[in-house]
Amino acid sequence: MDIMLRDAESLYKKYKSNFYFSILWILIVYRQAFGGWIPRTQGITGLPLDASPEQIRKAWGNGDAGSLLDAALTWSKLKDLDPITQFWIVHLWTPGMPLIEVPFIWLSRFALPFFFLILIATISIWLFSWNKLINNLKESKIAKYFIITAILLWTSSWDAQYIFRDGLFYTEGISLGLLTLSFTLSMHQKSYIVCGALFGFSLLVRHVNDTGLSILILIFALLALNYFLKILKLETKRKKKSDIRNLQNWKRIHLLPIFKFILGSFLVTGIWRFFLSPRHYQGWFYTLSTASAGAPLGIWSKQGGYWADYDPNWACAINFVKCNEIADIGVENIPRATLLKEAMFSVLGNPFGYFKHRLPYLWRHWAGDAYPGNWTIQRVITYFFIVIVILALAALVINIINIMKCNFSTLFLSALMLGQIANLGVIHFESRYFIPLRLIALLILVDFFKGRQNLNFIIANLKKDTKLKKIK
Repeated sequence: MDIMLRDAESLYKKYKSNFYFSILWILIVYRQAFGGWIPRTQGITGLPLDASPEQIRKAWGNGDAGSLLDAALTWSKLKDLDPITQFWIVHLWTPGMPLIEVPFIWLSRFALPFFFLILIATISIWLFSWNKLINNLKESKIAKYFIITAILLWTSSWDAQYIFRDGLFYTEGISLGLLTLSFTLSMHQKSYIVCGALFGFSLLVRHVNDTGLSILILIFALLALNYFLKILKLETKRKKKSDIRNLQNWKRIHLLPIFKFILGSFLVTGIWRFFLSPRHYQGWFYTLSTASAGAPLGIWSKQGGYWADYDPNWACAINFVKCNEIADIGVENIPRATLLKEAMFSVLGNPFGYFKHRLPYLWRHWAGDAYPGNWTIQRVITYFFIVIVILALAALVINIINIMKCNFSTLFLSALMLGQIANLGVIHFESRYFIPLRLIALLILVDFFKGRQNLNFIIANLKKDTKLKKIK
């Protein structure tokens, strides 16, 4: 009995901060998920908490959440999607969310209501990810408590309100939770294939970080080229054992983790990416979704239409001459790659006009209409994360300069951040599109603190070795 008590006391001391963090985090998420302390209805739909999947699907209509749930309901009956009325769903989006929803639809028939099953799954992924992440910072109390504070502020923001309540049946919650878990496990420098598989499934749930994966593949290609050039250089001169050993260590630390991670992600996405997706649509075989494929058409549209308040046609706004030329030809008659190239040339030709036009829309959807309620608290959180993003961008520049020395987690986050910037530079602005940017910025700071801890550990060991040599 005494041994058990000592073990329990030891575990409590070791994970005390995790215990208190988890309780506080769950309380904040509970309030975010239900809009108060007494559960009443489901977010913006106003449905009862025990609503059936069919009722939830009807309430969401033909938008993202409703359409994905429509596919899940069909698959839950072990039927194929209707080629005429349903193939467009998996044409436009990836199938991860419906695949997750299918077993929950089955369980909801005799267990908890569907809403609670999705909510518990989402909360579980995030809580596990955050606790693993906090444990990675155990060497530095200052860094640890700063990140805990940042996580709790993020959980109190509109981002978490959207993920756990208003956008629960959308794809951001589970997808970004899996992304965070993938990054957190990669910091342990263990199974990069498993980390890649988790990230791959996050892409199947929500495709937008496909751009980040593409940039990571490009980084891998550059590092691999650097490695082979160094091999050739060693072949042409007298080899030193130390040079060969250093090069092999560099490959093991910097090159192989990226390869394993990419392999893991393709093991999950490859079946859909290369084989199943053409069955549903004639799209780009190497991408997971065509949801972003319409962006080049929209940016050169004279009328913003439904998305007018979100700045979909910014290219026309900054280059009237080219906009009229494209309108005369017909935007649908021009290849999308050409439209995107013309938009980039327009930005390069008028960068001031681009930022002058887009920044008001960015601010409106970053911190304006997206933050209702108590403006005092939310304004603090808004500005806090603006500072976080600025610091992350500064770290990104440093990472790019030192790309050959960065560890995997740093390169991974850098690729994701560059991917988010590329996406947001082209597409229209919705408040939810900024959630990944803020999250990745926070993770970059975590990675920064972890990197400093590793550096301090190395320095401490070097000093220790020096003292031992002096004693000898």
